[in-house]
Amino acid sequence: MISDYFDFNRGSLNTHSMEWDAFKVTLRGHCLRLTWNVRLQLDKEVLHIDRWLRHLQSRVTHHPNSRPLLIEAQQEHSALLERLRCLDYMAQSAKTYDMADKVGSLLAWLIRQDHPYHPFAALWSTVGPLLYTPQEIHDEQVCHYTDLYHSVAATTCEDIDSFLSMTPLPRIMPDQQTEMDEPITLAEIQEAI
Repeated sequence: MISDYFDFNRGSLNTHSMEWDAFKVTLRGHCLRLTWNVRLQLDKEVLHIDRWLRHLQSRVTHHPNSRPLLIEAQQEHSALLERLRCLDYMAQSAKTYDMADKVGSLLAWLIRQDHPYHPFAALWSTVGPLLYTPQEIHDEQVCHYTDLYHSVAATTCEDIDSFLSMTPLPRIMPDQQTEMDEPITLAEIQEAI
């Protein structure tokens, strides 16, 4: 799939990094489409099991021996909901990769979605009621961040030293240091691999 993609698109983009970015965007699109199709199937299964659960719950009130079926359906329902949560997490991770991890990349900039503008409707004041006007909200935030950045910590170097001396941090012994300073051997590399 990778070689076919590059054979088809060779020369259409300016640099190898842009070709690689275009391939990753295409592959990510296929993965998202597959995830979406699986998600739709799982949604259908959840709806089916929801209906089945409602039916079994109505039967349990009239037929006590159908209770094991209800327990089995509830377990299957919770397993499907767990799978849906995993798919939601995968989709969120893919969105995070598109939006955050590729900052500065041309293709990431091109596929980045516009975020809607959500202004503050109101803000609690530190000394009074809610603030509604944009100027009051702005002034309150300026005061808050000015106080925050101009605050002085009461921690001294002695406090930090005493805290670190009481903390059981691992220490490298001199014989371990000399062993670490020795060159890495081929046997150590093979053992690590």
